[in-house]
Amino acid sequence: MNKGFLTAAVVVMILGVTSAKVLFDKTNESRNKNNTYMLELGSYDTKESLVHDTRDINDFIVLKENNKFLAVVGLSKNKDNLEKVSKLYNNLGYNLFIKTKNITNKAFNTNLEQFDKLLKDAKRDDEIRTINSVILSSYEELIINKESM
Repeated sequence: MNKGFLTAAVVVMILGVTSAKVLFDKTNESRNKNNTYMLELGSYDTKESLVHDTRDINDFIVLKENNKFLAVVGLSKNKDNLEKVSKLYNNLGYNLFIKTKNITNKAFNTNLEQFDKLLKDAKRDDEIRTINSVILSSYEELIINKESM
């Protein structure tokens, strides 16, 4: 076999692997930018059971995934912010779960980044509750309502 051909083949393979790695890293970076943490109260088979379990909660959104109704009480790109929100509900006796969701709605992601900054600086429960309520309303307006159209 010709040394020149072998050298060219090795160089092409190295370039291919390098290009694939760069593309993979960029895709992962983009995907991670859209990752949002969701603070979930629970997953329910019926909407009635969800309504029953959330009767003492004012601010939450309902998502339907895989024929289940999910009660979501907080959203953030920052886990520390969700811990602040979580404490509000833990004090009421609720056990919550954190899940990750890839949200690609640019308007919502921009809003969430701004509200996360406010939530990070919030110290009092009423501040945390108010900011969280606005985040949930933003999700409902920009994502849930648009999906149902």
